[in-house]
Amino acid sequence: MLLQIVLMMMAGFDPTVLTAHAAPVELNSTTTIAAYVREVQHKYGLGDDFYETLEYESAGWQNIQSRVVKNGVREESYGIAQINLPAHPTISKAQALDVRWAVNWAAQEFQAKRQWQWTAWNVFHKDAVLRASGL
Repeated sequence: MLLQIVLMMMAGFDPTVLTAHAAPVELNSTTTIAAYVREVQHKYGLGDDFYETLEYESAGWQNIQSRVVKNGVREESYGIAQINLPAHPTISKAQALDVRWAVNWAAQEFQAKRQWQWTAWNVFHKDAVLRASGL
């Protein structure tokens, strides 16, 4: 676990966000999860694309493994942020399924301009570029 934290800090992840919560609310419903994502969105000064990407990726705030199957193998993406574990070997399945941890990690990825990692963001972004160009 310590090695994971060190590697993540080297990659620019701020572990203090994991302990910055006072009396956490249970995140066991779509309403509380959606409200928490909005809270984190505002905390990091992110646009609506953050909220919309996570809502879409999680299929409406479901904290589960991806349902995508490629070549008979179920994709190893988990949680509200649908973190792909093979692409992020320093992140555990437990972390990916921890709503608070995953949402804060995703927010930091968006802040670092790495939102391209999410299929939904790419789809929304492409559509926005096409609309802006009049196509």
